[in-house]
Amino acid sequence: MIISKSILSKLVMLICLIVLTAPASLYAAQWKGYVCKVMEFRQCEKGNKRIYPRLERYDDKETCYEEFEKIYETDPEMNRLYPQTTNPRESYIFGCVED
Repeated sequence: MIISKSILSKLVMLICLIVLTAPASLYAAQWKGYVCKVMEFRQCEKGNKRIYPRLERYDDKETCYEEFEKIYETDPEMNRLYPQTTNPRESYIFGCVED
């Protein structure tokens, strides 16, 4: 299929208009929760060793911490895979990071 230059330029202008008038929330930062072993916390801070067990994204840091903590505390599978124990070699912590 061949598209004429005038149709192509109108299509490009329309796409630009859509992008420029899109709500800012489409481009807002998204936050996601992660877990990591307590003993690997320093590496997690640098971005290494983070495990992202869920696909959910949150609009802001506070919401991420609140919601991810609820999931972490109540989801039996998360508790089984990433337990929080008194043994730092076995225990996991969680955090949130901007995506």
